[in-house]
Amino acid sequence: MKIKSDFSRSYLYFLAIISLVVFSTAPFIESLDLLIFDIVTSLSIRKSTPNKHISIIGISETDLKKYKWPIDDKYLCEAIKKIHQFEPKAIGIDIYRDIGIGDKKQCLIDLINNTRKLVSIYSIVENIEAIPQSPNEQIAYNDIILDRDRVVRRDLLHVSSKSEREVSLPMRLTEIYLQNNNIYREIESLNPNKWLNKNSGGYINIDSSGYQSLLSYKSIFNYKQYTLDEILNNNFDPTYIKDKIVILGSTAESLKDFYEVPLSKTIISDSFYQVPGVIIHAIRTNSLINLLETNNFEITALNLDKKLIINILNFLITLVIVERSTKIIRSLIKLVLFILLFSILNISLLFYGFWISTTLPILSILLPGCLGLIQRGITSQRHHKIIRKLLGQTTSPEIAEQLWLSRDSIIKDGKLYGKEQIVTALFLDICDFTSASENLSPSELISWLNEILSFCVDKVIINNGIVNKFTGDGLLAIYGAPVSSGTGKDALNSINTAKMIIKDLSSLNDSLKYKDYPKARIRIGIHSGLATTGSLGTSDRLEYAVIGETINCASRLESFDKTRNISDVRVLVSGETKKKF
Repeated sequence: MKIKSDFSRSYLYFLAIISLVVFSTAPFIESLDLLIFDIVTSLSIRKSTPNKHISIIGISETDLKKYKWPIDDKYLCEAIKKIHQFEPKAIGIDIYRDIGIGDKKQCLIDLINNTRKLVSIYSIVENIEAIPQSPNEQIAYNDIILDRDRVVRRDLLHVSSKSEREVSLPMRLTEIYLQNNNIYREIESLNPNKWLNKNSGGYINIDSSGYQSLLSYKSIFNYKQYTLDEILNNNFDPTYIKDKIVILGSTAESLKDFYEVPLSKTIISDSFYQVPGVIIHAIRTNSLINLLETNNFEITALNLDKKLIINILNFLITLVIVERSTKIIRSLIKLVLFILLFSILNISLLFYGFWISTTLPILSILLPGCLGLIQRGITSQRHHKIIRKLLGQTTSPEIAEQLWLSRDSIIKDGKLYGKEQIVTALFLDICDFTSASENLSPSELISWLNEILSFCVDKVIINNGIVNKFTGDGLLAIYGAPVSSGTGKDALNSINTAKMIIKDLSSLNDSLKYKDYPKARIRIGIHSGLATTGSLGTSDRLEYAVIGETINCASRLESFDKTRNISDVRVLVSGETKKKF
């Protein structure tokens, strides 16, 4: 890769690296990544048949009106007994019952001690205990992890603990459902790189203790739900109970057991969308079962080391795009396409359950890309001014374009650096200037000179030469500097210039005669050879200079034996020039 040696551009790229390091821990980076995660999650939701593992019994607002709150234990016991009749594999009670409610307080204690598939919850955070006298193997904590913005995106499936009671609700229900008390060992044996760490995906420095994974909400609307009243009145289909995990919990908004999920910020509804805790637990449990069945997470997040590799690759690709393209507009188009392709790929991977992070990788394209293009634009403007200043001497559009494309290789420290190159010099002088100045007024003399010089300049430009300087009553044209078309072609172009002047001079003289101006007669000297070229002067006044014996020789040819000028145009060409073509 050809990296430019311009220190200022290197400095800007270094500044981009420092900025990326600073931004990597900025809160807005995580917020943007989480927003993208939420949007893609919302778009990936699909409705299908009811979940094959789990059904939900929700205590609804209608239930509260009929059975009041807190629900009497007798109703809960009756509902659990009815559910149990149809042989579910596990029953989770997502309602705190550390204190009995109603006349039959003992019924829940008796049920949990006599029904091994029944699980009672407790809270570590809120210090609320499970149903009194519950066996350790039938209790589980139901605490839910919230992100900094209080959205539920991840789950603490397991903690390495020697305590028999410190088991999450999804883990306990899955143990009973699969009749496997060694699930924790399977969890701990999975590839540790697949579990969330503090910088996985779009997260920045989160608490990643324990075994945490991302939750998939694709099937959030696919859980079969019945109300407590429907269970008590036998108004349900037993096939959604048999051999399933049944979780009983609150779905009434007034009980405020609701959580924000990725859909909350993106779903369009009359009220802010939140999900009951019982559904969150169903999603958690279903994710764990799928993990055990497939040994694959529904959503995997890229860890920090791999994210760093992606950012470095993006940065390097951006440098190639910015530095290798000859035109700024092409670099800009390539950068936009690169960002679009990366974004599409990134979002597509997230749809399929692979979360890379989007914001910082795009910044690793945008920051060096924009800074590099801005610097290139500034440099180009500076080069443009230099070329205009140095070659305010007239030149052809073709030569100007070649100069512009070659600007990085011929301009150094704001100047065209000096070098030796083979050029062809054409010295031109207008004859009879002294007599013309005696017969014309100053304004007429200048007008006469300008008309002749303009005529000659046109011929130089047409043949890809540059007018290096005007000598009062003549000019110096250079072919082959600052850029060459080939020494043979340069020499031929100078000869063609002389031929065109000879051919068209009669037309010029007709025009001069019509204005009562003197006839134009011209001497030309042409010579090829080595010359030293480069910028001369100060920053306030620079001039592109072509100096050396080659120029002097062309001048001497032009002025040689001025009396021998039997035609309107006399051209003397050196042998060196003739050898070139």
